[in-house]
Amino acid sequence: MMETMPQGRSQGRCGSILLACILLFCLLKPELLAETNRPFPQAGNTPCFGIKPNDRSQADMNTAVFNFYTNWIADYMMESTTVPGDYKINYDGGGATVSEAMGYGMLLTALMAGADPNAKQYFDGLNRFRKRYPSSINANLMEWKVYPDEITRNDDCATDGDIDLAMALLTAYIQWGQTNYFREATNIIHNIATSLIRADYSVRLGDWNIVEGQTRTSDFIGTHFRSFYLATGDGLWTNVENKCYAILEQLQADYAAGTGLLPDFAVTNGSSWAPAPAFFLEGPNDGRYYYNACRDPWRISCSALYYNDDRARSIMASLMPWVTNTHAAPANFKGGYKLDGSNIAGNNYDTAAFISPIGVAAMIVTNQQWLNDTFTYSISRNELYYEDSLNLFSLIAMSGNLWLWDTLDADMDNIPDAWERKYVGNLVEISDGGSDWDSDGHTDYLEYVARTDPTDSNNVFRIIAVQRAGETNQVSWMTALDNTDLSPFRVDCSTNLLAEGGGWVFATGTIAVAGAGTNLFRDAMPHSNWKMIYYRIVATNSTE
Repeated sequence: MMETMPQGRSQGRCGSILLACILLFCLLKPELLAETNRPFPQAGNTPCFGIKPNDRSQADMNTAVFNFYTNWIADYMMESTTVPGDYKINYDGGGATVSEAMGYGMLLTALMAGADPNAKQYFDGLNRFRKRYPSSINANLMEWKVYPDEITRNDDCATDGDIDLAMALLTAYIQWGQTNYFREATNIIHNIATSLIRADYSVRLGDWNIVEGQTRTSDFIGTHFRSFYLATGDGLWTNVENKCYAILEQLQADYAAGTGLLPDFAVTNGSSWAPAPAFFLEGPNDGRYYYNACRDPWRISCSALYYNDDRARSIMASLMPWVTNTHAAPANFKGGYKLDGSNIAGNNYDTAAFISPIGVAAMIVTNQQWLNDTFTYSISRNELYYEDSLNLFSLIAMSGNLWLWDTLDADMDNIPDAWERKYVGNLVEISDGGSDWDSDGHTDYLEYVARTDPTDSNNVFRIIAVQRAGETNQVSWMTALDNTDLSPFRVDCSTNLLAEGGGWVFATGTIAVAGAGTNLFRDAMPHSNWKMIYYRIVATNSTE
């Protein structure tokens, strides 16, 4: 949930210049920072399926994003008034916060770590704070609002806040490598699945929302749902992602064919979805493109940018022609529209909340001029918490500095995620850090390299037998029962172990799966009965 309002800023930026100087120095001197796995800036380290601004250098964009972040921290990061060392995001200027803001704060500090020396301190303080305020319905989720006195009202949750909180913890796990972040993330993900996802895979408004057929389009965060699937292996998240795209496509086709605009809220209307009526939840513009749906171009476009999702690209391709054909420049785009593109009352102003996210859409429809102009517009804005937050996330994406949960080795432990899930069902219990699930003296990483079973202490990498086979020899060794991957193996032989290097040379022959958990090598060279020969099986990580 969120509260809206026009422009203007209730608090200034006094005192932020010194902070900016300190943080900029740390940006330029990364060797002084605490170790991070993906320190900002990350542009160039992550594939991006779209264009970036081409009227300024990457270094200039990185600095502009970082400067905006330092101002955001100065304006909105606030220490708890009741528990020193805990932090909250001051979203209304008066000390209140919401789960949405907490999710934004945790995501931003995890993404900007490595440049901000305080990022982990802020992240952990925010994480402790949010855990103090559980939803009254599902205590594993966060109550949607915390008031300035920090006394709980035992409120329920707002879906987008918890989705971002879970994603922030996954991001922190990649950034700092602490398994507690992953455990907390997957716990929230599980509870989002049980309390916020319906049987038809549509997304509820919160854990209080028991009525069927009600949803918020800005909760359709495809990047997060894809990441939840990659982190847990739970196919439910693929179904959720598919459902979100189906709803978005239908809303565009039936109610905004000429504009591509999406409504803040949608409800079921018979067998299909329709824009919500006025005053459905927040106000007269609930069924229009307003302060919730303005996030959609940023949220949706990121799936095309970083996961190359054609459905996301198609949805933005339906929106952007209307945007650019009816607005001469980004600054002409106003604060809200009816779905047919006509104005709503009071939208005679421009704001980064509506304009910056469309800059991200320009990346995937490759409108270079609009993208350049939006980036220039966005870096100069000075508004309120909500506007500045959407602006900052959009700037991170437009500059190419966003990164998401990886598709192959999300926990970056050099062991493919599929192999980890296959044997232990998660990405936490085994790694290349010395863990040994079955306590057989072979680390889990070595078991992966050797293609043995890390959960079976009797299944270890060793030669079982060397036997005569006619004029030559055959060598068999142990592997996992269901393993058919021969790529990591080679066989060496030696006739003189005293020679330099042990006299080892490649043995020529064929490797085959022998069944019953064994592989077999048949030497192609004939060997006389009297000649001594030694064999060794060499397993190498095929990813190296």
